[in-house]
Amino acid sequence: MKILVLADIHGNKSALEAILEKEEYDAVLCLGDLVDYGPEPRSVIKIIRQISTYTIMGNHDLSLAYSKGCVGCTEFFEKITLASRNNINYRFTEEELDYLKKLPDKILVELDGINILMVHGTIKKPYEGYITPSTPSHIIEEEMHYEGNKKIDLILFGHSHIPMDYQLHDYRIINPGSVGFPRGGDPRASYVVIENGKIHFRKVKYNVEETIIGLKNMNLPQDIFDYLSTLLKRGE
Repeated sequence: MKILVLADIHGNKSALEAILEKEEYDAVLCLGDLVDYGPEPRSVIKIIRQISTYTIMGNHDLSLAYSKGCVGCTEFFEKITLASRNNINYRFTEEELDYLKKLPDKILVELDGINILMVHGTIKKPYEGYITPSTPSHIIEEEMHYEGNKKIDLILFGHSHIPMDYQLHDYRIINPGSVGFPRGGDPRASYVVIENGKIHFRKVKYNVEETIIGLKNMNLPQDIFDYLSTLLKRGE
């Protein structure tokens, strides 16, 4: 079985389509943040609804669905979030908003004999917890300690946009990185493939300029456009 793991697409349809054109799959797990920043959030929602086997809610999905600004964001990223929503592409239908509202904050699933817990941020703080490869081990322990009755083999999470692979107790913690706005110095769309029980981190080039043109058409404030464009080009 081949499982495609996606996170933090953030309205970047071009990046998402590049992955789907490259990979065949039997199941798709989406770790949230379909919206904000990028120019085509409604298209991303439509695609994910068509292909995803299981999808959870990210902090941006929560915030947009309930008009909360940006839960778990710094003041700088809240400014970017609100600016991106001030655009015709962010005029969602009630049905689309209802879809986002119904997404769970975590899901425990079994696929191909693997017990997988899906969260966006951390177990302790699904929308605000933030873990990267440089996070001290005691904080990872605190934020990602699993206390459920069912044995798990794998925790999949997103939010930081940085790929991560960490062993905690008898389960593995994996962040596939971001599809739409990758960090870590590599601008390629980042994702994970789980195939026959093995985990593969993968990246794919896509038409970044197409996404930047989409940003330009959003009439963002110049400083926000410059920041997002640079992030797309450099991955940092």
